[in-house]
Amino acid sequence: PLALGQYGVWATQYFPTFLIGGAETETGPGNTTPFANLAVGGTINLLSPAFTKETHAQIDVGVDSYQTQFSDLKATGSLGRLSYVVVAGTSGYNGPFYQTNKCLVVPDNGGANDNKAGNTGIIENCLDGSGSLFTKGEVLKLKYDFSQATSLELGFVGAWGGYSPQGSAWGQSVGPITIEPCLTANPQECTNPHFAGLTGSTISGYTWYTGSSLYNNQDIFDAQFKQAIGNDTLLIRPYVADIEPEVINGGANQQAYTSYYSPVGASAAPGSPFEDSCLGGYGSASNASGYTETYNGQTACYGSPYATYEQDKLYGSTFSYLHPMGASLLNLTYDFHGQSTFAYINAPADVSVPDTTVRYNTVSLTGDIEVIRNLGIDIGLYDTLWKVIGQEPELNAQGAPVVDANGNQILEGYVRTISRFDPHFAFTFKPTRNLSYRASVGSSSTFPFAGQVSGFATYQQPAISLGPPFEGGGTLTEKNTSLDPEVDIAYDLGADYRLKNGSVLSGDLQANVIHNVFTTLTTEKDLTTGGPACAGNDPCEGIFLPANVAQLKAESATVKYSYTPFNGWGYSISAAADRSILNGIPGAGGVPANGVQICGNGFAAPGIATCVPYLKGYASIMYRLKDGTRAALGADYEGKNNSYFQTPLTLLNFTATRPVSKLFALNLAVENLLNTNNDGAYLAEPNLGVPLVTDTGTGQGTFIPARINAPPRQVRLSGTLKF
Repeated sequence: PLALGQYGVWATQYFPTFLIGGAETETGPGNTTPFANLAVGGTINLLSPAFTKETHAQIDVGVDSYQTQFSDLKATGSLGRLSYVVVAGTSGYNGPFYQTNKCLVVPDNGGANDNKAGNTGIIENCLDGSGSLFTKGEVLKLKYDFSQATSLELGFVGAWGGYSPQGSAWGQSVGPITIEPCLTANPQECTNPHFAGLTGSTISGYTWYTGSSLYNNQDIFDAQFKQAIGNDTLLIRPYVADIEPEVINGGANQQAYTSYYSPVGASAAPGSPFEDSCLGGYGSASNASGYTETYNGQTACYGSPYATYEQDKLYGSTFSYLHPMGASLLNLTYDFHGQSTFAYINAPADVSVPDTTVRYNTVSLTGDIEVIRNLGIDIGLYDTLWKVIGQEPELNAQGAPVVDANGNQILEGYVRTISRFDPHFAFTFKPTRNLSYRASVGSSSTFPFAGQVSGFATYQQPAISLGPPFEGGGTLTEKNTSLDPEVDIAYDLGADYRLKNGSVLSGDLQANVIHNVFTTLTTEKDLTTGGPACAGNDPCEGIFLPANVAQLKAESATVKYSYTPFNGWGYSISAAADRSILNGIPGAGGVPANGVQICGNGFAAPGIATCVPYLKGYASIMYRLKDGTRAALGADYEGKNNSYFQTPLTLLNFTATRPVSKLFALNLAVENLLNTNNDGAYLAEPNLGVPLVTDTGTGQGTFIPARINAPPRQVRLSGTLKF
């Protein structure tokens, strides 16, 4: 397990692929890994490169079509009883906006008119649109074999990445926009006079939060002690780690950029109308150094600092005792792991998650039992104790918040313990050597995350300037200390058939019934009237409440076919049709909805569900020669309700490798070969995607959904040297 942190999210884009030597997966409710109590749907273990007795080394160097350079080194081998693995490298992605100039705009009527004919607005700035991703990482592993029965491994995995600058990587397109001198809804907000020459013209408008960068760090130290005891095996696997996930480093840098300007002659003195407008918007009439700029009679309003920080300190150890019995194997495991989470918004004083500790203790007995001819039985029995130690607002006898002498709310200690027992059973019947039938059932528990239960409700100002009604609004994420764990009960029926040519056809039907499912209830508040619905250009605040709903039913049908010979033509196809429907949501008219396919919104606060596909598929065709030359063409089909918030689409990708000599090979990879659904940009586009679904019908409300463009065509060329 890695950090569950505030919201149970591990961002994969910051973990370099060159650190991965392979993957182990177990899927379905019959999986029996030591952590299946937390994942009935399956677990995946990312493996670092393995130890080797002989010396192997490999260097990869390449470049892509956006001037991104990448390189890495892998080396493995042994010196007597000592084996080693060394991996190090850098990678990243510049994207199509690299070193291009784009204009940031504020739409006149807010998001409601984005991407519609006649949309107007003002210019904040025109500047570099880069939002480059960088990653770097290393793996260092040592193993010493004391004897054939005893060994000790020590390891380190470090992965660091981010966006520098953050820029357009977190941006949105607002489509064609005609530039006007000042907003009609608020004439005190005017176009940057440095770009007054664009007034009256129609340009492609963008918006993102300027002056910020983003980084993601993780350091993991682990070990494994292995001891054979007769035919049995003892494994002890401790680890400690530190993860800082997706930290936005804004600080005072954002105050170096203007959000808008005053009309000609408007004063920025304290108490003036423009000063009030500036403070009521995104910043102040002076930057971080107290400097006030006036240009051509117009006064600048600067942006305000925006930053987030989270740190997760991790520890844990797994003790496993494996006992073979003929063809069967039993595994008795005790695992404990925990983490301490701390997070804030903008400044350390604005704590979003106070120091909160979450601990898991699990005793499990798993087994692969082969005692009946043609029938395999897998079992997993898990007993889990979960404990959270955090803080919650103190309340008086009447249930009102307790405040100190300065009127600030007071936190008090919050401790909660929950125990769960989760079994897994799987049966595989093989009437012939080429046919097998599978059936499995199991349950798992997902416990609340620190950011859902500990601390005060947190306010977050808009991350980007979208103009009214978002200006002056923001989001309020509430806490729920009584949040119960999700309990997922799953069933699976499947079959596998091996054809005469060695190809394999598989199919599965799976049903999940999740009780107390986590969801985020989304409502809004008009900050002018205090009403539950935002009117006109009134400042609008989105309110997100983590809650349990009665039940989620998810069903899926999956089919797979693969033929992958060592040489010649090969092909594979997989497809899944699924649905996911919530019931028991309190209230009406909010998001998500009762009895309707789940579909989230584009202003995704953590925990809001994205759309669940009705249909998704992947197909590939490949060819390989005896000399190692190989090529593959893949097609990714994204059906209705896809994660791009678009109508169904298919993305093609292509890979090829050509050995030049015994030691050197050239590699070509193309993502989105036909540049499908790119629209010339990779920024999100509001108001073009799947609409929100509410209890009262289909409506978009104030918090509109966003269309996310598919990644543009990217060509990567690299060389691999092995020795």
